[in-house]
Amino acid sequence: CGSSFAILVFDVTKKPEKLLSWMIAIFLNLILFSSYSLLFGGSTGSYLGKSGLFQGVFSHPNIMGIHLIPFLIIFTYYLSLKGKKKYSLILYLSILLIFCFIYLSGSRGAMSTLAICLIITFFISLFNKKYTTQIKKIFKNSFILLFVITIISIPFFDLIVNGFENFFYKGVLDEDYSSVEDVFFLSRGWRIMMSYENFLNSPIIGNGFGTPTEAFIGMNEYYNITYDPIFNLPISAPTEKSFFFIGVLEEIGTVGLLLFFIYYYKYSKIIIQNSETIFIVALYIYIFISSMFEFYYFSMGNAAFQWLWIGYCSKLVMKSKLRIV
Repeated sequence: CGSSFAILVFDVTKKPEKLLSWMIAIFLNLILFSSYSLLFGGSTGSYLGKSGLFQGVFSHPNIMGIHLIPFLIIFTYYLSLKGKKKYSLILYLSILLIFCFIYLSGSRGAMSTLAICLIITFFISLFNKKYTTQIKKIFKNSFILLFVITIISIPFFDLIVNGFENFFYKGVLDEDYSSVEDVFFLSRGWRIMMSYENFLNSPIIGNGFGTPTEAFIGMNEYYNITYDPIFNLPISAPTEKSFFFIGVLEEIGTVGLLLFFIYYYKYSKIIIQNSETIFIVALYIYIFISSMFEFYYFSMGNAAFQWLWIGYCSKLVMKSKLRIV
């Protein structure tokens, strides 16, 4: 209900700046309460699993990184603005905290998503003169900072590599996780294979929403679907989709995936053609790419928070006359 109300407010609020200030207020609460749980919460601030990863105020460590990356993009954008230099220290500290929390949470999906997002955004900028100019300016303004960071990092190269390995393997590098393939199959690969098998049962129109495989049901009663006793309609969707495209194919088939591509292409075209800055394009792309590993695009609950960012991007491009075709 809270997410639905917030989305409706987007149409009432005329100034995107007010929407962003509300989002940043949420960020401050996330950081403050997560910091408190980290410093004083003991096991309360950690995921009580094999690796004991930091989750803060979220229900799972992965959600930490997924929710913080949009703020990273926004804060980096503010750092690029000349008129926001007086807030530079606060922005740098916020960015540092974001990276620290992502590392502690082991949100490798979020960092992989960010890397893919930046690559796609860069290629988009190559075909748009406005964005190409902005990218050149970003590289020019950040060159000295990147150079200094590189020089400082050289003596700590081994420590950085070890830290990266610990982050990638989530601190559980042992005989069970001896390769990238092992990490993939033990993390999400086995779910992806089950979703693919389900897709093969109905490749054209899919199996419907929240339909688990028989293997899922056999492993855990949690994956049993609850049906409405009157109309026999499914009222729970207890499956975890670990890869966006396989998840869409499993639920609505090839036809549904094709319709989604048409929708996303048209929506993306509007955002890319009408955005004033490459950062908003990157933010919009990130929201979708983040769903490749977590399926947030069609999820409710705290995952619906991502749709607020889509609303923010849409509100920004609607400030001027839209180019739709």
